[in-house]
Amino acid sequence: MIPIRTVRRTMRWLAACVMWTVGPTDLARRHLRRRGAVVVLALHRVLEDWQLERTNSLSGIVLRRITFSRLAEWLSRRYQVVDLGRGPSGPTPGQLRVAITFDDGWHDTCAVALPVTSALRLPITVFVCPGLLAKDRPFWPERVVAALRANRPGATEAEIETIVEDLKYRDPAERDATLSREGQPEAASHPAGSADRTLSWGQILTMHRTGVTFGAHTQTHQILTAVDEGVAASEIRESRVALESALGMSCALFAYPNGNHSAATRALLADAGFTEAFTMKRGAWMATSDPLAIPRVNLAEDDITGPGGRFSRAMFEYMVFWRVWRTSRASAPAQ
Repeated sequence: MIPIRTVRRTMRWLAACVMWTVGPTDLARRHLRRRGAVVVLALHRVLEDWQLERTNSLSGIVLRRITFSRLAEWLSRRYQVVDLGRGPSGPTPGQLRVAITFDDGWHDTCAVALPVTSALRLPITVFVCPGLLAKDRPFWPERVVAALRANRPGATEAEIETIVEDLKYRDPAERDATLSREGQPEAASHPAGSADRTLSWGQILTMHRTGVTFGAHTQTHQILTAVDEGVAASEIRESRVALESALGMSCALFAYPNGNHSAATRALLADAGFTEAFTMKRGAWMATSDPLAIPRVNLAEDDITGPGGRFSRAMFEYMVFWRVWRTSRASAPAQ
């Protein structure tokens, strides 16, 4: 029996192909361009095939290197890719503006993704957690997934995703208790072979010198709406101080862990000196957008590939521009 997830993915791809052929996705792209939009793409991990076998990151934050390479090539030919470190430039006639961002500061952002974007001269922005740099499996979701896979071999990916999603909003002590109950597999004895490491400060400085823009993602990846205000303020402030000290320049860009924000957290960001902050709410960055709640579009492998696993331009256009345009229309004020 064909898994329902595969059926849904195939149906979505067929719908994307029809819309690509008939023209609605092109219409959506033109509307966004005329409104001066910037569509900000949110990525997390770009992995080689061997790393896919070793990672404990869930599929919702992973792209294969070959998929990312084809996506980057498509963006370089079709769109104006803007550098957030310099602020969105004026639109080029006939081209829609996009921006490429990476969250968390994974080692593969430097080792796998950067060679692709550098070859095509595409600017990227990377949001990092200074307190979690140069570590193996520093984020609790990977540790939970590793424990569940080791101790519940019959658990499906969907079941593991549900457990991780539930734990996001629980007290850190509850997450630690879950790990204690499940047991934690030993980390890789050779960190150089681990798939789940974060960037080192040395890599960040090297990337910075080549033109990569860096922003803060809190100090230790706390979901700001799930901790008290004092903790949130410290997470925000300490992340900015650490980056500015290391890079020797102002850090004004921020990305909310999990995209979660509120009026209170936005006020804390403003007090800390951040001028632009990025969410995970699907939408386009318009002149009317709140600069401390800028929408982004999360991308993972299933979002932009067809049934055969190859990058699909039709799927990308549908999942990004058609859905962004539809969301922008729904949220636009009545005339």
